[in-house]
Amino acid sequence: MGEIMFEMFNVPGLYIVVNYVLALVVGYTTSKVCDWFPSTGVVADVGDRATHILPVADGYVIGSSINSILI
Repeated sequence: MGEIMFEMFNVPGLYIVVNYVLALVVGYTTSKVCDWFPSTGVVADVGDRATHILPVADGYVIGSSINSILI
């Protein structure tokens, strides 16, 4: 995918991130509390069939600690 973006679309840079980590980052940067964002926290993804709790440490999802609750 990266090769296609660079060669076909001539993008200057590409950052691929897990959407849960991105949700954590956006939550901190839009709060206007600080101009930097900590990359450690807990993301709660509430869906129509399940809720997922994902711990994130230093920008990485801790896969062994993910908890899912079926609704």
